[in-house]
Amino acid sequence: MPFFNTVKACRMATHTVAIEGGVFVILASMTHSEKVKGGGFTAIIAPDGRALTEPVPVDWEGLVYCDLDFEEIYKAKQWVDPVGHYSRPDIFNLTVSNESGGMW
Repeated sequence: MPFFNTVKACRMATHTVAIEGGVFVILASMTHSEKVKGGGFTAIIAPDGRALTEPVPVDWEGLVYCDLDFEEIYKAKQWVDPVGHYSRPDIFNLTVSNESGGMW
């Protein structure tokens, strides 16, 4: 999978993890040498998938930082519910019947 090893793919995967988990993601990367290209993925992503830091050039070495508002986690989890364990119980419920018979 040559696409997966690209900066673009790494950034897309990181945004997906943040949205699915409703969490902040801190992605640390390193720079390589002129001979071995790579790195440049370093970023901080919000629970709603927004990048909280500017894109880092592939050949740049340094630190990224930002202020985090942990209230954003609650806001993000209100919109995305990947496994349904925090859905609204006043609207949705699961009913199981032990009776045998047809589907309807």
